[in-house]
Amino acid sequence: MSILLRRAFITVPPLVLAGVLLMHPNDEGDTIYESVRPVVDNWVLVHIALLLAFPFLVLAAFMLLGGLRGRAATVAESRSSSSPSSTRRGKSWSASARAS
Repeated sequence: MSILLRRAFITVPPLVLAGVLLMHPNDEGDTIYESVRPVVDNWVLVHIALLLAFPFLVLAAFMLLGGLRGRAATVAESRSSSSPSSTRRGKSWSASARAS
């Protein structure tokens, strides 16, 4: 993967998400309904954008962890990968770690 594409995957999703979150409605009414009713279109747009952006944020975090060594990086990579090394004899990673 080229360095430009890697940098784009790491920087663009958080920036887009920050821009979308600037449109997040504030709690201005007495109830949640009164707060959201006048800006329901923005509210729906923000939450759909969040749903679409989180996988890209996870990808960015995974790319940042690539090549790092250490306990935190190892745990993060082993929890997010579905490689055969993360399971042993049908048990989950945490169950096999406790058995060792």
